[in-house]
Amino acid sequence: MTQRHDGPVLLTARWVVGHEAGRHRLLRDGEIVFERDRIVFVGFDYPGPVARRINYGNALIGPGFIDLDALSDLDTTILGFDNQPAWRKGRVWPEDYMRAGPIEMYTPEELAFQKRYAFAELIRNGITTVLPIASLFYRAWGETFDEFAAAAGAAEKLGLRVYLGPAYRTGNTYVRSDGAIQLNWRRSNLRSHATFVDVAKRVLKDAGFPIVLSKPFGTDTPSHQCGTARFGTDPAASVLDTHCRSWDHPNLFVIDASFFPSSAALNPALTVAAQALRAADHIKQRLQEF
Repeated sequence: MTQRHDGPVLLTARWVVGHEAGRHRLLRDGEIVFERDRIVFVGFDYPGPVARRINYGNALIGPGFIDLDALSDLDTTILGFDNQPAWRKGRVWPEDYMRAGPIEMYTPEELAFQKRYAFAELIRNGITTVLPIASLFYRAWGETFDEFAAAAGAAEKLGLRVYLGPAYRTGNTYVRSDGAIQLNWRRSNLRSHATFVDVAKRVLKDAGFPIVLSKPFGTDTPSHQCGTARFGTDPAASVLDTHCRSWDHPNLFVIDASFFPSSAALNPALTVAAQALRAADHIKQRLQEF
């Protein structure tokens, strides 16, 4: 059960996300104070008494954040991070598994723990409202009623607002016995998709957009485009150096997913942001030398 305190609780961390004058601000060594289900203070030097103080150290806390892309299939994410390359270690289905099933690889207890652990990590980092998504690796089809019931119970105990909806697999990559990766994909649920597109178009037009275009994704349209200007240490084999600076044009920096040598098979946004910050520090350092 969630621990209750008789009075406000003060949290502090190296970085706290605050809001002032219509924009977000990063507060170094800031403070957050909450009491029961309400955030009562964000800033510095809280003037009142508190029942407990918790220092999260070198962390970032964002109170009240809404996450509409909350990955709750932590097991497959860990497989992807810790077991590279993915096609050798389990992130991509082997052909015999695909032909035999797919089948459920996790027990109901493991699935319940999966959601409870993921939700706890979200709320620890200031997320209060989530719409979980899942990749459904090693799953037969989609989430079951019992799985969602367990997830709802975990969210209630943690005090997290969660919008639950099933995820369905319509395609996947698999690796053949010779190591080649193949795509297995079929288009499905087209009637519901067409209804959603019609509703979305009407909403956008009502909002003032005069022209609204739509185009369905196919197998030739990736979601996470990466590469084409790869970085590296050899000018003969790369476009950019390790700080995303062009070998041929010293004043040109390419700060997007182009620098990836290949797709990471996971969402690239955080890696792009981290490399952009790294490149910015490098540019700032070089400017200070002049």
